[in-house]
Amino acid sequence: MILTVEHEKGSHGEISICFDSEGLSLLLKKLSYLADNRDHLHLTTKTWGGNELTEVAQGNNNYQLVHSLRLVRL
Repeated sequence: MILTVEHEKGSHGEISICFDSEGLSLLLKKLSYLADNRDHLHLTTKTWGGNELTEVAQGNNNYQLVHSLRLVRL
């Protein structure tokens, strides 16, 4: 499974979310939960105590891996 969040180095805001079909399924499952619940979820890498995000960056050397993603349903 591949699901990464990456930030472009030197950028003030570009974030890339990279995934394969399994990663997309996981992301859709999490978003589907939030569609029905006013809540928030944390997706993190193994280094940060989770298992939802993978730790191998998919972008080139211009991108830096992000270890935590917080999804918030307002």
